[in-house]
Amino acid sequence: MARSNASTAVAELNLILKQISGNSARRQRQRLLAAMLEFGSVTTVGATRFLDIIDPRARIFELRRQGYRILTMPVARATECGVVHVVGSYLLLSSILQASAPSDSADWVQMPLPLSAFDDRGLNFQAH
Repeated sequence: MARSNASTAVAELNLILKQISGNSARRQRQRLLAAMLEFGSVTTVGATRFLDIIDPRARIFELRRQGYRILTMPVARATECGVVHVVGSYLLLSSILQASAPSDSADWVQMPLPLSAFDDRGLNFQAH
């Protein structure tokens, strides 16, 4: 059953790529938005492999600057080689553009996190 769901998701991502073709940043942002609206979230691996977006992080940054509220969550995903990597999963919190971009918002705060809070590989948060 999971394989069928994965095959369906790949087919739908391929359809998005076909319907919103082109290499411009604008077309890549449109594909990312379409995928997030369809599935709720999309990973960096999925965006690269199936939506032909070489650097999804840049497109997410641009979408946020346009006012979209997008949450990045770390998830573990295996590559074709079978190696598991921690990658970003982008979750569209609001499909409605905000009145101002998050960087201009009074309630948006960038919080510093000391590097000592992470283990040697930078993966596992350790509470202090």
